[in-house]
Amino acid sequence: MQQLCNDAAQFAAESNGTQGVMSASQVTAYVMNKRPPTWTQPITVQYVNPFLLASGDRAVRVTLISSSPLYTPIFQRLAEIIQGNPSLPLRVFSVYKIPLVLVNR
Repeated sequence: MQQLCNDAAQFAAESNGTQGVMSASQVTAYVMNKRPPTWTQPITVQYVNPFLLASGDRAVRVTLISSSPLYTPIFQRLAEIIQGNPSLPLRVFSVYKIPLVLVNR
């Protein structure tokens, strides 16, 4: 999941040259197309429009939110008692700097 998030952040930063991605729907479509077919849990994609870093450069942040099922009944029950859901919540994010120069290889 972290690798997919990293790839999505890189796509968001570089897909539109040095301007960054144009819309959150493009990032969501990228994630949905790249996620493995074995992932049956829904994934929520949060995309932050380009923001300024302390260095003055611009960056994008992509967050993926999902849950992982717990397969052992005792852990399912414990998770259900503690958080009301028999799965493990997952949240990963990645920040990628928008390039100042983009060279095609």
